Amino acid sequence: MNAVHESTLAELVWVDPERMNGMACFKGTRVPIETLYDWLAGGYNLEDILENFPTVTKEQMVALLEWSMAKALEESGALDSFAR
Repeated sequence: MNAVHESTLAELVWVDPERMNGMACFKGTRVPIETLYDWLAGGYNLEDILENFPTVTKEQMVALLEWSMAKALEESGALDSFAR
């Protein structure tokens, strides 16, 4: 993971062994980040998720999804094809 990914992830996520059994949560909340992916996989959209988890902002969710996409592209080597 490069420094850009690390700093961005550190701005979005916190892990505290004293909260939520150490699960990675959206920073400043008790909402595990996996909740976003679980709900999206279940067919819900961001507005549905925001309504049910009001402590998480749309900006946090979008930023995490963008980070995840960039990380997946980086891991797959797909970004290399864009650099050419």
